Amino acid sequence: MKNFSLTKAALCAAAAALLSGCNGIGTKDSLVARFNDESIYKEDLMMLKVNTAKNTNWNAQVYEKLYSKAAVASAAQKEFPEIEKEWDAYYKDINVRILTNVYQRFFVDECMMYSDSELRRFYDVNKHLFPSDSTGEYFKVRSQVAGEYYLSKNAEKFAEYHSSNGGDSLVSKNRFIDARRGALREEAASNVLERGHYIVPALPPIDVKAYYEAHKDKYKTVPGYVLYHVQMADSAALASLFGESTTLEQFKAVAAKSSKNALTAKDGGYVGFVKQDYPLPAGVGIVKGLGDYLSGKSVGYVTPVLRSTGKAVFQRFFLAENVPAQVKPFDRAEASVKADVADGAMPEVSSDFAVILKDGKPIFTERELVEYNRKYFGNRVLNAKSHERLAHMIAETFAYAGFAEEFKLDHSWEYRALVRSARWDFIYNRYLEKKMGVDLAPEDSLRSLFEKMKPLVREGVVFENVKNEMAKVFAFPKNVYKHDYLFGYRMIYKGQTFDEAVPKIYSQGNSNVTYYLGRRYSAEAYAKASKHFYGDDVPQNVPDESLESKLAKADSLYKNGKPLDAYYVYRDIMYSYPENDSLFQFTTFQMAQTQADAETYEDAEAEYYAFYRMWPDNENAEKAMFSRGFILNENLRWDNVALDVFREFMQKYPNSELRESADWLVKNIESKGQLAEDLLKKISEEK
Repeated sequence: MKNFSLTKAALCAAAAALLSGCNGIGTKDSLVARFNDESIYKEDLMMLKVNTAKNTNWNAQVYEKLYSKAAVASAAQKEFPEIEKEWDAYYKDINVRILTNVYQRFFVDECMMYSDSELRRFYDVNKHLFPSDSTGEYFKVRSQVAGEYYLSKNAEKFAEYHSSNGGDSLVSKNRFIDARRGALREEAASNVLERGHYIVPALPPIDVKAYYEAHKDKYKTVPGYVLYHVQMADSAALASLFGESTTLEQFKAVAAKSSKNALTAKDGGYVGFVKQDYPLPAGVGIVKGLGDYLSGKSVGYVTPVLRSTGKAVFQRFFLAENVPAQVKPFDRAEASVKADVADGAMPEVSSDFAVILKDGKPIFTERELVEYNRKYFGNRVLNAKSHERLAHMIAETFAYAGFAEEFKLDHSWEYRALVRSARWDFIYNRYLEKKMGVDLAPEDSLRSLFEKMKPLVREGVVFENVKNEMAKVFAFPKNVYKHDYLFGYRMIYKGQTFDEAVPKIYSQGNSNVTYYLGRRYSAEAYAKASKHFYGDDVPQNVPDESLESKLAKADSLYKNGKPLDAYYVYRDIMYSYPENDSLFQFTTFQMAQTQADAETYEDAEAEYYAFYRMWPDNENAEKAMFSRGFILNENLRWDNVALDVFREFMQKYPNSELRESADWLVKNIESKGQLAEDLLKKISEEK
């Protein structure tokens, strides 16, 4: 970034102390916990309280948002020390956003632009004004403190306001304070760039002719075909008219004799030039799928029988000529080019073009904006309007960050806590990615995956735009891919190949996998860390996330008649240890068993199906296949599917102890249940 630093020297020094695990940020007296070299301060607990909803398990929140994240950061320093350098670069980018957050949310909105120290002094003297604060924690009522402080400094104005408006004094007080807060928000948000001496220069004007020359491929004629056709009402008769190869003369002769379209029959079925995906002339209209049949075909190709949309007539076409798209000359394209320019076409600008100026000096270039767009907005395609919006957004964060520094908010407890939280979150996410192997994905594999997924990627996106996302898709656990594909065979992925289903499996399962894997790695890092807690009021109760305890919990729930609760614990284990194939097999089978016992039969049969298809040689595969067939027949009444399952079962397991039962069930299904009725009748008679 030219002539502009996102952080000042003092802030960088503070950040360095933070990253080294020293007490440069947060005093020694405020230290509440340490995990190896990672320190947690009272202000981190306070920020968590500010962001935690009421009626939330506080100890669980402290573990999940602070202790586990700090433990992971400690583990990452040893396993993947390069993450720290990545954080340094990321910190430079997000620092202005953190300062903006502190300025807008805390300083303006909550503190009403009073310093934290003067609000704290007012609170200490006037605690009687805040009886709802039974805990004696200033930060829980700081917003109320700011309102009361404003009221105390503007008593005469409030008296005039209340006398003019009348009514309940408490209502008047709240309205008076809310009005001031609203005015402060508007004041803070108005003329931000002007107050910060920032300018977003207009992009250079576009020369219409030059733009046309640089983007000729956008201004082409519609490709099409020269076609002949035969039209008939009898599709079967039309289908029999031509052999495997037909010349144009032969086709024209048949059209002249047999076509029922009088307008074209007189010219040997000549339809003429037809634009791709446009309605056809001569009353033929729209023929759905015609373009798909003609695409890539050579002259002389004859289509199968196709029906005109909305009409009881059928067509066969002869491809006489392929007419490719041609670049329109400028005089024909000029109106379209002008319309595109008016709609926000992006001009060509150099990489060092000054996108943002401060005090008349360039501080942010086109190169930096493009990089920012790539890193934080998925490399979306920018036109002039979206480019301007992005530049303004970045400039505004610079301005707000400058206001924050003027008020020394870069030394506030809120800023320190937010920086630590951002660092822990960043390291946590990168640690999880590295543990999953995202960074190890070979580029040729990623390119291959991108080609498979190309139809699902938005138009205009190239491989480099989505390379990181492709790496995550590639690293997604293979067992989960296979399991979820087979489990969803009936409804979700019906008719799709495995490769076609991969994007949907990933999008639906990624949040589960990352959540449970994250909990597992956090628990492992926490267990290994050297832990020190300072103060009797520091929460130390942490959940037992060990595999042994989860297995014991699932088994206990199952044995105590809570199969559905047991299912969710097994599902947790499945997603937490997807690379452990033997454990994955065990949990899949247990999930099927618990679902069957819970009478969630549709999920149970799908789970059994996934199990024996993934592990046909497992000792429980035989039982799984039979159980699925039984559920399909007995509980779901999908007899046709059940028949296929039982027949496959008897072929695969001819010596099974369950073969006789499977054979009887097949015969009963084939008799449409008569065999079972006869058996019940016989039993009844014997009784």
